[in-house]
Amino acid sequence: MLLRSLAQVRCPVHAIYGREDALYQGKMEALSLALQQAPHFKSLTWIEEAGHWVQFERAEAFDQALLATLNAAQ
Repeated sequence: MLLRSLAQVRCPVHAIYGREDALYQGKMEALSLALQQAPHFKSLTWIEEAGHWVQFERAEAFDQALLATLNAAQ
């Protein structure tokens, strides 16, 4: 579903995922390839020692990654 949806996205795509995300265990490479199918894919950042709720589990690391992404987009 993600792969099909990304083909329709017309804005820049930056993704931040927890390396331990249970939804993508054993599928990290497939996730990365799917994200790259977005017409305007820009970046994928992995947060170590975080799962599906990366913004809560590793809030500081998530905030740093988000700020870096926003600053790079300017």
